[in-house]
Amino acid sequence: MKSYLKKFISGVVAMLTLFNLFGCSSNQIDQEKIAADMEIILTQIFDLIKNGDKETFKTYFADEALNVSDFEDGWNFLLTQYKGDLLNIDCKFPMGEGTRFVPGERIQTAFTTFNIITNENKYVAYIDFYTQYSSKYPEGSYKIRIFKLLTKHMLDDGENFHDCSLRYGIYYPGWPVPEVN
Repeated sequence: MKSYLKKFISGVVAMLTLFNLFGCSSNQIDQEKIAADMEIILTQIFDLIKNGDKETFKTYFADEALNVSDFEDGWNFLLTQYKGDLLNIDCKFPMGEGTRFVPGERIQTAFTTFNIITNENKYVAYIDFYTQYSSKYPEGSYKIRIFKLLTKHMLDDGENFHDCSLRYGIYYPGWPVPEVN
């Protein structure tokens, strides 16, 4: 009887180990790695904003964000909004994530907020980005779909991030957001 119990327990342990290695959790993103990568990317992005380098800045964005009619308005807002030398970037966890499959595609996205501190101001940035889009962007390319940068003062005055997921592009005051039915 004991040998059957040992075999049963060994079988259950083996199945749990295989499920843990190859089950649903394998689709989850490594939030700490992505946050560290995005902190590097955001450092580069803020340098580009500070230096007014729109063409290089655009290389960090997904096609959906670049193709909105008011991308230029968002860029111009960032030029006036972001001030100072970057001192700190800190990701606020947990990160939201999504995976979907369409014929021939595996698409993974993530979204989160970052606390940004410069020597002149404090900001909160909401970023929604691809972590993988198999035919367009390889894993780790982190192409941004939505970028919203607010000062802490704007947040204190009632501005929020609740309308972010309704459209792509770069936020600016007056950013038109479609109505949700």
